[in-house]
Amino acid sequence: MSNKVHDIDSQELIDVLDKFELDTKKDTGIYSTSGAFAKADVTMYDETFFYINLKWGVQSDCTDNPHYESYKINRKTLEIIDE
Repeated sequence: MSNKVHDIDSQELIDVLDKFELDTKKDTGIYSTSGAFAKADVTMYDETFFYINLKWGVQSDCTDNPHYESYKINRKTLEIIDE
């Protein structure tokens, strides 16, 4: 990756978020479960970081027990950091 500061709508950031969602489903063991989901949204950003809310879990007709986690992503390196 280059040394530039990434914008909120950069394809590189979109790719990192997509991979983060997929990895979350795999790492939590819900990847092959029907109704599994993981959604990472940028809630705000400053000169150094994008701030991310991650919501993941399994949704069904009778159960909905989502998990919420907060992360930040370095705008230069696109490294994901647990808050």
